[in-house]
Amino acid sequence: MVMRCTFCSSEEVVIKRGYSGESLCKRCFEEDIKRKVYRVLRESGVKAKEITLAVSGGKDSMTMLDVVRRIGKFKINIVTVDEGIKDKKESIKIVENYAERFSLNFNLVSFEEEFGITIDEIASREREKKICSYCGVMKRKIINKFARAIGSHVIFTGHNLDDVAQSVLMNIFNADMGKLVRMVKEKRDSNFVRRVKPLKLIPEEETELYAKLNLTYYKKKCPYSGDVFRKRVREMIREVEKIRPGTRYSILSMLEKLREPLQSVKMSNLKRCLLCGEPSSSYICMSCKLLGELIEKNKTF
Repeated sequence: MVMRCTFCSSEEVVIKRGYSGESLCKRCFEEDIKRKVYRVLRESGVKAKEITLAVSGGKDSMTMLDVVRRIGKFKINIVTVDEGIKDKKESIKIVENYAERFSLNFNLVSFEEEFGITIDEIASREREKKICSYCGVMKRKIINKFARAIGSHVIFTGHNLDDVAQSVLMNIFNADMGKLVRMVKEKRDSNFVRRVKPLKLIPEEETELYAKLNLTYYKKKCPYSGDVFRKRVREMIREVEKIRPGTRYSILSMLEKLREPLQSVKMSNLKRCLLCGEPSSSYICMSCKLLGELIEKNKTF
């Protein structure tokens, strides 16, 4: 029996979704991805006409960029972070080429210029934390600082459904109420730019399929990726998804049902880091703390 698209009856099916039973051709698949992204933006109440997109060049952020551009409601400012990883220079060029092709505003910010050190250099030094701990907080800080500097009121990031589902379970397993609350409660601070995840309804395999069908994107893994806990949670969710399709959506649905009680949890007001002046939950932000500890640990006497 010939498989046909659920929506238009085309025989050129590119995906059969286990969680919904739908079969989709390329056109209907792309339209559905666009519809889901638009739904997230509508439900998130994004009203800004000018937005900042954090784009690394990988499948998720490139898919986000392409879909948001096709929606056509926004003036797009792309920001790409050069972490100073030798093997990832190609990814920057991919984003730059896309921006040039569609006449989008491309901006490159670098760890070396902002922090005076690269991820490659941090990796070569004695330290207590994993590389991802440094890269994550430094990247969030530099993107927030850039978006605020250009007057942007919202930052779009490329986190997909899998990323969100993993974060929910990781926070539960770690009994980290603070991080769980922050997943649904926006930080109220004039120096902290709001963040939105347009792809949070899109499974990872679908962002990858969209990218394969439409885009040039960076396919190599980061040479420093190695979050064992997240990897285990990812594998666990994938195994459950096989026997219970829709599990990732169920986790996201649970988070939404907890939104109201979680939003009632009181969080301490953001402070200003005494060293850099950026918003922080403590008097020294995590970025300055980690870099300070790195310098202290590598002092030569």
